[in-house]
Amino acid sequence: MGELMGCIVPTAMYGVFSFDARTFTLGDAAFTFSDMTEFPAHSIRARGLYGFGPLVISLGGDPEALLAACGISANVISDPESTLPISDMADLLELAADRLERPDFSLLLGQEQGIAVLGLVAMIALNSATIGEALEGIARHLPYHSSGAKLGLVEHPDEDLSGIRYSLSLDSGAPRRQLMELTYMVAYRFLCMVTLSARENWRVHFRHERGLTAGEYARYFDCPVRMAQAHDELLFPTRLLAQRIDSNDASLRQMGERFVGNEMRRFPLDIGRQVEVLVDRQLSAGGASIKLIAGQMGQHPRTLERRLQAQDLVFRDIVDRVRRTRASEYLAQSVIPLSQVAALLGYSSQTSLNRACLRWFAQTPNVLRRQGSRERQ
Repeated sequence: MGELMGCIVPTAMYGVFSFDARTFTLGDAAFTFSDMTEFPAHSIRARGLYGFGPLVISLGGDPEALLAACGISANVISDPESTLPISDMADLLELAADRLERPDFSLLLGQEQGIAVLGLVAMIALNSATIGEALEGIARHLPYHSSGAKLGLVEHPDEDLSGIRYSLSLDSGAPRRQLMELTYMVAYRFLCMVTLSARENWRVHFRHERGLTAGEYARYFDCPVRMAQAHDELLFPTRLLAQRIDSNDASLRQMGERFVGNEMRRFPLDIGRQVEVLVDRQLSAGGASIKLIAGQMGQHPRTLERRLQAQDLVFRDIVDRVRRTRASEYLAQSVIPLSQVAALLGYSSQTSLNRACLRWFAQTPNVLRRQGSRERQ
């Protein structure tokens, strides 16, 4: 027997079978599988839009219309712990700024939010002993609030400056200005709150080339704001890292860290991607059932269904998507018999594979394989 992504498949008929990362060998042939990227790459908790509705209304807009235009359910943002694709949030902020004719929309929203928008991560930061410890705590636990977001601590020793550098995994063409300005407004307000000194030698750098005028940024930041920089970052004197936070409570910080760490392990934000990986591993063992996958995730099947629904995902659609992707890859390899393709996809018979291919591709597996052979000749 051989093993494919954690699944047992018969290999006696086909010779040596081995699997490494996304490549497996069958006899003398080697096959490389593509990644499946149908799911939103990264998500953010809906609390990231705290204050969005009231702000839009105060500016004469319709928050529900803006949400609908970006395909975001109003029910999602009504629950702070629910999630949405971070790309949708980026689109929403840009659309609001455009339709309301407020290029400073995200800065206004950031003023309303403050560090509390991070929820439990904010509790960890506010109960840290020093500013440096608070920033490290935010950086370590930020994935609880937003997967794919990274907060790095940077140093510029030649200027005796340190700072924070926030980055997001967004597509190259995705709008980012409003989202980044919102993030740095929240970070700036947090540091202002826990710092007693004036903002001497502070700077805010943005990668985007166009934004507000220097005078308009001065309404929000009591320090220089520079555009078209190499990195998005907020810089300040290094000595501030050692400044103590008077209100800190070590026991509360530790409690928050334990809770957030446990939640990050049990309930990652990108639950669709996690389900996809587990389904992919279990297909050929006939184990792509929600009961089994939920059990592997330590959840009840109904709980998993609800969490998928919160991200507009359906379990059976995930299974179907994984099967379709893998079917395309297996059928392109004529050395794998169709009966074996059916087994690798978790089907009990080749008839089921035939029906699925007709639904996916409007053609039978045999026709698809013959067409692929002709195209490669």
